[in-house]
Amino acid sequence: AAFPGVVLVLLAATAAITLLAGAYPAFFLSGFQPLRMLRAATGEGRGKGSLRSALVIFQFIASTVLITGTLLVYYQLRFIQQKKLGFEKEQVVILHDAYGLGNNLLPFKEEMQKAPGVESVAISSYLPVESSRSNTTYSTTPEFRVDNSVNMESWRVDFDYARTMGLELEKGRFFDPAMPSDSFAIVLNATAAKNFGYEADPLGKKVYTIAGDFRAPSGQDDFVGYTVIGVVKDFHFASLRESIGSLGMTIGRSTGSMALRYEAAHSREVLAALENNWRQMAPGQVFSYSFLDDEFARMYESEQRLGKIALIFAFWAIFISCMGLLGLASYVAEQRTKEIGVRKVLGASALDIVGLLSRNFLQLILIAVTIALPLAWYFMRAWLDHFAYRIDLHWWVFALSAGIAICIALLTLGLQSLQAALADPVKSLRRE
Repeated sequence: AAFPGVVLVLLAATAAITLLAGAYPAFFLSGFQPLRMLRAATGEGRGKGSLRSALVIFQFIASTVLITGTLLVYYQLRFIQQKKLGFEKEQVVILHDAYGLGNNLLPFKEEMQKAPGVESVAISSYLPVESSRSNTTYSTTPEFRVDNSVNMESWRVDFDYARTMGLELEKGRFFDPAMPSDSFAIVLNATAAKNFGYEADPLGKKVYTIAGDFRAPSGQDDFVGYTVIGVVKDFHFASLRESIGSLGMTIGRSTGSMALRYEAAHSREVLAALENNWRQMAPGQVFSYSFLDDEFARMYESEQRLGKIALIFAFWAIFISCMGLLGLASYVAEQRTKEIGVRKVLGASALDIVGLLSRNFLQLILIAVTIALPLAWYFMRAWLDHFAYRIDLHWWVFALSAGIAICIALLTLGLQSLQAALADPVKSLRRE
């Protein structure tokens, strides 16, 4: 979480330096008559020419790094949005503070199950988003040892949880209200089954944990055992910054939230029924709801903010770089006015003049791109390392960034060089 903040500071600093650097060649130079300056101090002009070239290189380094960063942030966010999560986050509305219903909790659930468009309703405080956390140690025997214990998420859910969240069973079954023994049953995710060593044949195996914060009369920890009745396929119950960990679900009351899966065509009716039933069964209590896909998106607000800021900075860095390049190109074109006039009189075409004026600038841009791409790779690899699930740093993204920077430079140079190439050579020579 700290790294995006550092990136924002670096982006802001880069943009500020780029703006200041661009001000010199873009505004200062274009406002002066360079030939008069050169005639006054030729040696000083060479030194300033080197400085101007260095500033243009720096500006295009910043632009290329920001273009690359913007593209990679966009592709990572798109990867997050399109990745299969192992559960269905769309068309699920979350009713917050469900404990406000008190004894009307189950009647409320029954009423909502009858509402048009509602497919299923589940009561649980634990949702597949980052805020839901309940870590507990389980073991394969009624004692904790390093070789038999697994620290995992322990969620209390109801009988309709798997259906409401769209979880997929890999083995066994989910909880059944017709099975009293399910009070001491557990459903693991695939990672937990593997970590317990139950990957091949988990059904019927036992896992144990301490039953509450107390000790038995013997002075020993009082363990309670749960029988594995099913294994669900791994699903992302936290941010994609983290690898999928071990998870166990047991039947129990957890009244913090209620989740309702609904048909998309009936969203308004479902929300109206939700609010009406709440007003009737929880009068005076605050009615608060959200959508599961919005809760999921909120986990990546910092990345979305980073992407927007990078895009803005990239735009301004490109703009200032182009102005700096334009100022330097104007300077050089003015400096070589006589040479251009002579070449045109001798038969040089406009394309020849454009090539003559652009050649040295393209070398500067290529130097900038050559420096920028390794820097962009380093910073973006460090950023992507904060995600357990991430895109690859494909070469074509860097090629695209370089291509965008070079095309922008060519367009800027082409316009300025073409203007110089189309100038009347007789007027140019007469002025000289």
